[in-house]
Amino acid sequence: LDGIFDSSVLHHVTTFGGYRYENASEALEAQARQLKEGGVLIVRDFVAPESGDVLLDLPADNGDDSRDPTTCSTASLFERFATEFRSLSAAPGFPFEGIGAIASRPGWRRYRLSARHAAEFLLRKDYRRDWVAEVKEEYCYFTQGDFEAIFASLGLRMLASTPLRNPWILRNRWEGKCELHDLEGRRLVFPPTNTIVVG
Repeated sequence: LDGIFDSSVLHHVTTFGGYRYENASEALEAQARQLKEGGVLIVRDFVAPESGDVLLDLPADNGDDSRDPTTCSTASLFERFATEFRSLSAAPGFPFEGIGAIASRPGWRRYRLSARHAAEFLLRKDYRRDWVAEVKEEYCYFTQGDFEAIFASLGLRMLASTPLRNPWILRNRWEGKCELHDLEGRRLVFPPTNTIVVG
């Protein structure tokens, strides 16, 4: 083949294969074998942040306190998400710490959790109509470095490896609607919405 383009494909390969990350690397290995000399393999998908904890600030006053994704606040939706993320697994959900109200931001709540789980929530918090389907999926499986290492192990010459931040998502879904901070309270940039890796 002259080229293969995996556009939002590999996180399905991992999710619906038991959340096994090796499924993605095995798929890439199989695809690389199908390339002609000089062929191109392109991945466009989600990318996991590096490890570590963050503080996530969310509005609690933009909806009700129920667990109904169509009516609840963003903070309530997060608390539901923390119990059902990766809903196809034997033990869905993830740990978090509720810090409580934010004095400088009335109506908002603060949570401490892993950067990976914060990204997972932010990337889907607005998919409320398809919520039950979306919580099955794990978006963040490889970091940028993981992708690059796998491409190198397959003998592919790296042409591009670029995290992307979709300006529409930043403007309409994240800015002013959620905030990320490090554990000292310093504001963090939002995670990438996708990555492009080309070999």
